[in-house]
Amino acid sequence: MISDLPPPRLRRLPHTVTPLHRESWDSYVGRLATANRISHLELHEHINNRHRIHPAPLLVLDAISHLSGHPRHRLLKALPDLRTPDLARDLPAACQPLVGCHSKS
Repeated sequence: MISDLPPPRLRRLPHTVTPLHRESWDSYVGRLATANRISHLELHEHINNRHRIHPAPLLVLDAISHLSGHPRHRLLKALPDLRTPDLARDLPAACQPLVGCHSKS
């Protein structure tokens, strides 16, 4: 029966790239797509299709983590636009964004 099939999972892409410090996730996905010779738009739509994964949709962070093979904490550290307050709270102190810090002269 169809209901007995395992839920579809994202497979890791054959070629991965290391995220750059303070890179946007869109830039990272573009480099990941190029490394795997697929269109940036196709990979972007694949990641953002929340109804593709069952039984529940994946966060963009989790989808990129599965596809790239990089752990969530590494992606959160490098790609700040993926951080939400809840996700940033779980980061080690060294990875926390600097907020309200100004150098004094």
